Parts: sequence; structure tokens; C-alpha cells
Amino acid sequence: MKMRNVFWRSALILILALALAAFAGCGQTGSGEGGDDPAPDSNAPVHVDSVEALIEAIKPGAEIVIEPGKYNLTHFLNDFSDSKDRDEWNQTHDYARIDEVFDGQELCIVNVKGLKISGGDDDRANTELVTEPRYADLFEFRHCENIELENLTMGHTDTGECVGNVLDFATCTDVNLRNMDLYGCGVFGIGCTDGTGNVYVFDSTIRDCSYGTLAVDEPDGEFVFTDCKFTGSDWGGYFNYTDNSDLTFKGCTFGDNETNCWYFDERAKFEDCTWAEVTEYPDYSEYDYDVEPDDGGQG
Repeated sequence: MKMRNVFWRSALILILALALAAFAGCGQTGSGEGGDDPAPDSNAPVHVDSVEALIEAIKPGAEIVIEPGKYNLTHFLNDFSDSKDRDEWNQTHDYARIDEVFDGQELCIVNVKGLKISGGDDDRANTELVTEPRYADLFEFRHCENIELENLTMGHTDTGECVGNVLDFATCTDVNLRNMDLYGCGVFGIGCTDGTGNVYVFDSTIRDCSYGTLAVDEPDGEFVFTDCKFTGSDWGGYFNYTDNSDLTFKGCTFGDNETNCWYFDERAKFEDCTWAEVTEYPDYSEYDYDVEPDDGGQG
């Protein structure tokens, strides 16, 4: 009888030990199956459907998807037209800043590394961002790295004379733009200054800008446009070359005024581009930029 009790006691202890081991295994997380639900992925895309949500989501490493629709940045930024409100907001945001311009407010994205902003589907016309002030860039980037924008239409609400660009980059590197439609007004579709470089634009259109396609000063790196279309602007733009910069167009299509500007640029590289009829060397006298392309031509 005593041996039987010892046997059952030992069997009970073994059963309890196995049950405890199985329970402990269920509580573990890792590469094995089972366990608690995994923690949310902090790098998962953030879907937004308002200007405020878009701005609040801006941070290093963020991937932001804007749901299809038309978004007017000014409707949100005008809430900070008072300098005190604007300063208080800026003090609580590390990577976005609201700046005052002559006729309103503009958004500046600063010190961000690894930011991607895209439209909600592949049709760029379905997700549009606009701003109202004529002196405001729509998006201004300062001291940023590894920036991606794709599947978006962007411009000012009205055409005509303006000062702000659509996209403006200062001291930025590794910028990738894909499937974008940038339209005027802006004064230029893309403006780059203060050592910006390694800018790559794919399958995009820059159109109807007050001055032109591109304005680049003090570049540091390469600028490559692939399968892009430039049309309807009053001028082509300019690229102020440095020893550490170059400009390449691959498979791009140029409208009349854009052709009459870029066709004469000897230092730019062109591969399989389509030109409008060249009618005249561009007259720069009406512009405030003391930059002219080298005399020459593309055969």
C-alpha cells in the first residue's frame, strides 16, 4: 500500500511539472509559435486623413500614407497665425515647424532622417496637397536625409505670380520622388540650396510653374530625372553647377519653354530625351537670377 502511494505521488508530481513547463512556454514570445500577440510594429505605415494627423506623424523613420482626398494645409496652419500660438506649437514639435511668410504660414520639416510620405493609391491625382500663401513653399525640408515622396499631386491653390516653390530642400541628401505631379504656382517645382544633393525623381510631372522646373544653387551630389515630363512653365529653370555636382535627364520630355532653356545646357547629361521645337535661346533678362546655362546644344 505504501509503495502504491509513492507511485501515485510521483506520477502526480511529474504531471504537475509537465503542466507548469507547458504553461511557462505559452507565455514566451519570439520566433516560436503561440504566445501572446506580438507588440505593435513601431515602423508600420501610419494612415492619416487630415493635415493635422499628417504633421503629427512626422518623425525619423516614419512611413505616412495619406488617404485619397484633397488637403489644404492652410486651413490648419492658419490656426497659428498668432506668433504666440505658433511659438508654443513649435516648442512642442521636434521635426515640424510652422513659419510665418509674408502672406501666411508655411510648413517646414526639419532634422528628419528616413521619412516616407505617399498617397493612398497609385493614382497620384487622387491625393492632392495644396497651400494658399503665394510666398509659402508647400513642403520645405531643412537638414533632412533619406526623404521619399510618392503618388502625390502638389501645388498652390491659384496660378499666377508667386515666390514659394512647391518642394524646397536645403542641406538635404538622398531625396527620392516617385510618381509626383508638381504644378504651379510654385515659382519652381523643385528648389534645392545649401549643399543639397543626391536627388532622384522618377515618373513625375512638373508643370505650369511661374519660372520653371528646377532651381538648384550650391548643390553637393547628383541630380537625376528619369521618365519625367516638364511642360507649361514660363521658363526652364537653372542649375548652378559646383565641382561636386552633376545633372542627368533620362527618357524625359520637355515642353517649349523647358526645351529652350535646357537644350542649351552643355554640362547637363541627356539620354533618350524628347524635345519640343527649339525656337530661341532663352531671354533671362526678366528674371532675378544671375545664372545662365553654358552656350551649346544637344544634337
